[in-house]
Amino acid sequence: MLRRIPAVTVLALTSIVVFAFASRAQSQASPTSHAGPDFPERGKADSIVRALVDRFGLPGISVALTRDDRLVYAAAIGWADRGKHVPMATTTRMRLASVSKPLTSLALMTLAERKRISLDTVVFGPTGVLGVEYGEPMFAGAKASITVRQLMQHLEGGWGNQRNDPVFAFYDMTQRALIARTLRERPLESRPGSVQAYSNFGYLVLGRVIERVTGQRYEDAVRALVLQPSGAPEIRIGAPRGAPRAPDEAVYDGSGREDPYMLRPDLMDAHGGWVANPLELLRVMDRYDGGGGVPDLLPPERLREMTTGDSRFSVYALGWAVNRSGNWFHQGSMPGTASMIARTSRGFNWVIITNTRPASADFSSALDQLMWKVLDAVRAWPEGESW
Repeated sequence: MLRRIPAVTVLALTSIVVFAFASRAQSQASPTSHAGPDFPERGKADSIVRALVDRFGLPGISVALTRDDRLVYAAAIGWADRGKHVPMATTTRMRLASVSKPLTSLALMTLAERKRISLDTVVFGPTGVLGVEYGEPMFAGAKASITVRQLMQHLEGGWGNQRNDPVFAFYDMTQRALIARTLRERPLESRPGSVQAYSNFGYLVLGRVIERVTGQRYEDAVRALVLQPSGAPEIRIGAPRGAPRAPDEAVYDGSGREDPYMLRPDLMDAHGGWVANPLELLRVMDRYDGGGGVPDLLPPERLREMTTGDSRFSVYALGWAVNRSGNWFHQGSMPGTASMIARTSRGFNWVIITNTRPASADFSSALDQLMWKVLDAVRAWPEGESW
C-alpha cells in the first residue's frame, strides 16, 4: 500500500463515451465544499477526487491534506445523505473502521512514555496486566506469554481476520463475554511472536489494557491521552446499534447485501469504533508525525519505536503500516465505510473517509493512490493555514 502502481485500462470507444456522459452528469450533480485556503490549482485536486467518486459511485467523500503541519487542502464532495440530498461537508463525521487502530497505538505509546506500562509486559494470566479477569485455566503456556507489543504488531499467534474473525463471530455479546469465549474456545495457531496475522481481536484486547492501566473507559482514556492534547476532543466512539445517528454524522450506504447498521461501533471501540471528520483526525496526525511546524506530543525515539517493524515483519509496526520510503499509514474498511490516514516522508499528511465501501477489488488501491495523484497534479501549493 501507499506506493505508485501504474494502471492501464482498455475500454471500447462506445463505453468511453457512455462513461464520460455518466461521469459528467454525476459530477455536476455532486456538491463540493472546501476548508482551508483557496489557490489557483484547487480545481485540479477537486477533479481528481471527484473522479474517484464517479468511478466507484460513492455517495460522498471527504479529504484533508497538510504540508509541514499546515492545512493546504480540504474538500468534501457528494452527499452525506444521498436519499435526502444532504451535502457532504468538511465537518461531516464518518466511521473510521480500522483507522481506529492508530489511535489505540498512540494511547499506548503515550502510556509507555509516561512509564505507566511497559509494552513488553504480558497481558494474560496471574502476572499479566489483565490478570485472570477472563478466566484462569486457559492461561497456560503460550497464551500466558503474549505481550502488549505483540498484540500491537499482530504477533499474538492467533485470532486473525483471514478466516472466522472472532470479533464478528460473537457479535451479539458484550466485550467481556466475547473476549472470554474467544480465549476459552479458540486456541492459538502459532507461537506468539512467530507469525504476523492482522487481528481485530488483538486490538479489542488492547482497549481493555488501556482501561485497566488508566482506570477509565477506553474512549475517555484515549480522549485524555491523545485527542484533547491534539486539539480534537470531539472525535468519539460511534453510537450503539439502534441508537439515533448524530446530526453531524453521514448516512452509510451498504454495498450489495451489506448492512452498515448491523455493526456495533461501541463494541468495536479500540479496533474500529471511532467516528471523526478528516480535519480533526489530521490534527492528531500532525501532532505525532515527527516533523513540520507543530510540536509533537511524543519524542522522536517513541515515534521511531511506534513506526519501525522488526527484521522479520517490517511492513506493520505498532499500529501502523510502514514502508521503506519512510511513510506511515493505515486503511480502514467495513460495511458503509472506507478510510485512510497517511504520514509521508515528503511532509504531506492526509486523511480520506467515504460513507460507503465499494465492492470493487480495485477500490483499496485506488484509495491508496488518490492523494498521490493530487500531489502529482498540483505544482504550487499555498502556504497553508496553521492549526
